[in-house]
Amino acid sequence: ANADSNINDGDSVIFANFRPDRAIQISTALTNPTMTTMLKYKEFTAKDIHTSNLAVYAKSGRVRTLEELKDIYDLSWILDDAGKLKRDYRSVRTREALQELVTGIQTHDVISLDFETSGTEFHYHMKSKPKEEWPLIMGIGISWEEGTARYLPLVSNKFECLPYWETIELILGLLVGKKLIGANHLFDFGVSYFFGYSYTCAWDVMQAEFDMDPTGSRGHKKLKEITRYYTGWETLELDEVLGGPVDGRLIADLDEDVILIYGGADVDTVW
Repeated sequence: ANADSNINDGDSVIFANFRPDRAIQISTALTNPTMTTMLKYKEFTAKDIHTSNLAVYAKSGRVRTLEELKDIYDLSWILDDAGKLKRDYRSVRTREALQELVTGIQTHDVISLDFETSGTEFHYHMKSKPKEEWPLIMGIGISWEEGTARYLPLVSNKFECLPYWETIELILGLLVGKKLIGANHLFDFGVSYFFGYSYTCAWDVMQAEFDMDPTGSRGHKKLKEITRYYTGWETLELDEVLGGPVDGRLIADLDEDVILIYGGADVDTVW
């Protein structure tokens, strides 16, 4: 068989990937007769998603504040003694800040990209579910050089964000043709593909870590664990800022200073 042929009765398929959820997704694609084909899925765009999905989630009352996080974790890598940011992290919530972000993307060839999402099911069979159940991009992290990060919040209970669809289509469109680096583009590129955009991956931290040390799948496999392992920085995991089990929808409850540090580190530490 060749790469362009179909899988037929009696064929065998060998799959190898260090993330077990990929095997589940591919198996679902092969065994679910109602799933749309990749070609049809590629034609799907963000405009098809029902806007009712943008309803702000109810406050959970459990997420941690920056002061609480400072009491638990060593944030000296990002905050000075006065509590000011040591690195150039900025939240993008105004048209002026958005223009600065756009200029940064346009003037750099290599961009570090990360999506914060309400869920992980950015794959084919989601089209068979009610649109209001589809996951959201809660925010986008962008960096074009070490020490710099821009975090673009898109859904929040705490503060006003820029228009959801307009902003997503603007940013995803600008990234076409760029060399993208990131922590886990196996997931992030699935998110962008969900909205109709395909990119070139120049560097993936998680994949590179596995290539160097396959046993890492049983050790420092998360980005924050990799960062702590190589730099000693105590960057934060999502369950740490949420104060409990991961539920991406609760990102909407985070204060701006918390999500900026969390989301900014995701793209900055890739460098």
